[in-house]
Amino acid sequence: MLWLPTRTRRVLIRRPGTHDVLNLQMMYRNRAVRKYLGGLMSKSCDAIWANVRATSCSDFQPLVVQSRARRAFLGVSGFREWNHEEHSVEIYCFLRQAWWRSGFGTEVIRELIRQAIKNRSVKHIFGLIDPRNRASIALVQSLGFTLRGTYGVEGRQFGHHVYSLSRHGGLTMRSSRPPGKLFASTNRCRAAAA
Repeated sequence: MLWLPTRTRRVLIRRPGTHDVLNLQMMYRNRAVRKYLGGLMSKSCDAIWANVRATSCSDFQPLVVQSRARRAFLGVSGFREWNHEEHSVEIYCFLRQAWWRSGFGTEVIRELIRQAIKNRSVKHIFGLIDPRNRASIALVQSLGFTLRGTYGVEGRQFGHHVYSLSRHGGLTMRSSRPPGKLFASTNRCRAAAA
């Protein structure tokens, strides 16, 4: 169970409300933000909000990221179940363009990792990142994630890279790669080309 709201030094992560719809629509309609979403995230704003309502009692509901100081809407984050049997989750954080390169993304991802370790029986954490999104790749690599493959479903590839962090390799929040063997693949991930 995820305890909400959760706070970091500068960020509040909370459940979304109807007053967040306009901010969600503005963020998802921004061309710079959508450039990196592609694939399965190319949903309409109505579909996104329908998903928020459908998952309102779930740990996998999209969460709002808000600045504690200014109470500004920064973006969305949360968990998606990756593989229930293997205790795997995907974590994500999409910020409005105005808040890129401000350190908020790192703060949010660190908190999501902390929550996954503390409140869940999570053994593997994954992140899907567009390979053109160099800032996000640098962020997850600085936290110890490693490239595991390319994301695909039922033989269809979406082009996003799969990065992972594994409890077997010391699931922690450090700035170097975790030692040991990492979880290599799931039915949704094919090995990265050498």
